[in-house]
Amino acid sequence: MTRRLGLSTRAIHGDPAVRPDWTPVAPPIFQSSTFTNPIGSTAEVVYTRYGTNPNQVAIAKRLALLEGAEAAIFVASGMGDGA
Repeated sequence: MTRRLGLSTRAIHGDPAVRPDWTPVAPPIFQSSTFTNPIGSTAEVVYTRYGTNPNQVAIAKRLALLEGAEAAIFVASGMGDGA
């Protein structure tokens, strides 16, 4: 029998079923706005203004889980005007 987690538990822990073993319960805070990608990499650019900073990705996943949404995005201040 699988127990459904309450809203407050999901707000604090996210979805523990998808967290790999030995992963920190509280994700680290990355204090950088830009990150390097290896030359020739096809990986997504990790940049705060794009909403792809590891902090933004983590909180977006948590908000989407809480809202029952497929996805969410967090962007730097002033960049979310939708213009």
